[in-house]
Amino acid sequence: MLLYIHVPFCKTRCNYCAFSSIAVGDLQMLSGYNTSETPNKQLQLVDLWLETLLLEIKHWGTTLNNNTLTTIFFGGGTPSLLSEDKIALIINCINKYFTLNKGIEITIEANPESSGNTGYLYSLLKLGVNRLSLGVQSLDDANLHELGRSHTVRHVYNTVNVARQAGFNNINLDLIWGLPSQSATAWMNTLKEVVKLKPEHLSCYGLSIEPNTKFAHELAAEKLHLPNERTQSLMFVQGAAFLEELGYIHYEISNFARMGFKCLHNMGYWEAKDYLGLGPSATSTISQQRWTNPSDLSEWSNNVKNGLFSSQIEHLDQQTQLVELIMLGLRTAKGLNIKEYNALSGKNFMNEYKNIIEALHKKRLLRIKNGYLILTNNGMLVSNSIIEAFTNNIG
Repeated sequence: MLLYIHVPFCKTRCNYCAFSSIAVGDLQMLSGYNTSETPNKQLQLVDLWLETLLLEIKHWGTTLNNNTLTTIFFGGGTPSLLSEDKIALIINCINKYFTLNKGIEITIEANPESSGNTGYLYSLLKLGVNRLSLGVQSLDDANLHELGRSHTVRHVYNTVNVARQAGFNNINLDLIWGLPSQSATAWMNTLKEVVKLKPEHLSCYGLSIEPNTKFAHELAAEKLHLPNERTQSLMFVQGAAFLEELGYIHYEISNFARMGFKCLHNMGYWEAKDYLGLGPSATSTISQQRWTNPSDLSEWSNNVKNGLFSSQIEHLDQQTQLVELIMLGLRTAKGLNIKEYNALSGKNFMNEYKNIIEALHKKRLLRIKNGYLILTNNGMLVSNSIIEAFTNNIG
């Protein structure tokens, strides 16, 4: 089983972000330093979150009979705002109530400005954290400022260097392409600089304008100018080809890894493995049952303290399972397992979607190999439309 821990705290909210998070300002407030400038209210929120999370870990560890975890992922928010003492409390509690698989992957998401300390990162390694995922997003200070990020390019280089000194040998860098006014050449230059840092893994996401974000308001007011569709297509296709030439395996639409460094946690999602999500707004799916925690910190905490776990459970019926099988399978380089679809649906996939498959194959958007339907790089670029074509008539 996979375990996701949602840490809902950020220094500030980025202009494109729609994730559930609480802006808590000064980095010191979560790092174990108590200064006169530290607002007590924010510290109380962190303490409430930690207290509730430990109760939630205990409940589910007991309920699931000390289930074995294959991965743990600290996401957010900005987990690296937490002091090593707080992270130690969480990992020790997980160890007490769950069984950790030998060779477990433990990832922590971090921002460059909040994790550039050798002692801090070395402490995380000693606690068992063995994968660092840095939210770089861009190597251009002007872009970072427009995104609302708190770090600079200098922070990025410093933190990667410090992480290597501390002993991390599995580092992911998150990047965003399709930034306002960004050219295809600028994106390729970013990738050429990034690979010099020799990360084991790269996550390259196209900018998505989410509702109720600053970017969404600016776009509606025609104050945000995004690259056109052709430019974004070049960014995706040329960027993927460049990374593949350098030995990065393009194993999922947005993810590239050196041999042996695929993200096991995210692969678990794409392979529809059971996962438990703890913390506000976290989602769980276990034995075809799905539920999501309240996004409001106080509501989530009250529910946990009153024993209200997994309320409003959704049973994943056959139709939902088929849609997710197609959607998750086609996101990966491995592709959709046709036999698995046939077994779950009781139908023949190749016959059912013959016309769509032939049309997409003629346009070189997909191929079939060893019983899997696989999107090409050009197919991945329009994956949402392809997935919609396959899933529209299910049920």
